[in-house]
Amino acid sequence: MANKSDDAVINVYALALFQQAQQDHALETILEQTDSLRKDLLKNSTFNAFICAPHVRLSTKHTVINQLMEKTFHPLLVNLVHLAVDKNHGLILEKIVRAFVDKVDRDRNIWPASLTSALPLDDGQKNELNAILDKLLNKKLHIHYRTNPDLIGGVLFRCDDLMIDQSISGKLHKLKDHLEHKVNLRHL
Repeated sequence: MANKSDDAVINVYALALFQQAQQDHALETILEQTDSLRKDLLKNSTFNAFICAPHVRLSTKHTVINQLMEKTFHPLLVNLVHLAVDKNHGLILEKIVRAFVDKVDRDRNIWPASLTSALPLDDGQKNELNAILDKLLNKKLHIHYRTNPDLIGGVLFRCDDLMIDQSISGKLHKLKDHLEHKVNLRHL
């Protein structure tokens, strides 16, 4: 979990990458490469341990980063990794890349969202929900779908500061709170 200081650093790096990528007309290329960067390197525990290891010289880290990245990734992404390593921000690199993707999406009026359902949804149901929620919020949503049987039934939707809980467990929780409040009022 990132703290407030990390959040500020993450946003500064992501914004700088976003602005430079726009200026260099490389936004699309970098966006396409972020999945590969996250999958191939940033989620690799050996790579993370290496770039964060205090006993490994910076020059060695930079040589390895160049060998792994120069031929595959845009120079802005290579430079981002170098800079993060120089500033001891290797542990938050994946979050920086995720924040960059979110900035690109927001610039395109695409908003990250999550929808949790009690049962798995098929593609038809997902498409129908996407259309309804896009229209309701007047935004293009990029919805991450999850399943949680504890919801019992229904869905739980989150986008930015908005949360819509139409789950059975949520309704039962609200009913319980309401009844407890009524009982507490009678005892006054």
